[in-house]
Amino acid sequence: MNTEEVTSKKWMDGGAYTHQEHVYMSHLDNHPHIMSLLRNGFVLEIGPGTGKYAEMLIDKFNPRQYTILDLAKNIGDSMKRLSGHKSTELSFVHAENYVDLFGLNFDVLVSNVVIPETPKKYRENLLTNVIPSCKASMIICQIKEEDSEGNEPMELFFSELYNKVYNKVIFEQTSYRNCYCMIGYNE
Repeated sequence: MNTEEVTSKKWMDGGAYTHQEHVYMSHLDNHPHIMSLLRNGFVLEIGPGTGKYAEMLIDKFNPRQYTILDLAKNIGDSMKRLSGHKSTELSFVHAENYVDLFGLNFDVLVSNVVIPETPKKYRENLLTNVIPSCKASMIICQIKEEDSEGNEPMELFFSELYNKVYNKVIFEQTSYRNCYCMIGYNE
């Protein structure tokens, strides 16, 4: 795949980060099941931006492995931030190689805000193939608005996918913009 197939035109320059990690962390407090999976678990984060959220999760939960999926031009930001974390095995995958993640098992998938900023074909292929291999998913993004390409809101897509994979599904509105925290896991 090339960069154009995994990035919306609006975000081709990269480097536009939300800096709302405290909001994302606050949603974990109400979900002890996900917190237990993070401890010594295998984590996949889609679009980590600066890597600050990854750093916070690693510092708090000490997962065994943390895999990051991001654009080649942005992945260096999280690599630099996380370079000193030796207790957690780190793995970095360029978004252009996202299919390398298919068939791998993760305890928790996390992603904050970035999903609607990706092309529809890419995000649906990625999530449809990765979420079933995750014991839990916590994705925060705008699901009731058009995506960055003007496609229909993603609420129905997420609702159908989460309900197909998980028996516990929770959609919570966050305090950041019009973002929802979508949590799914099996009890």
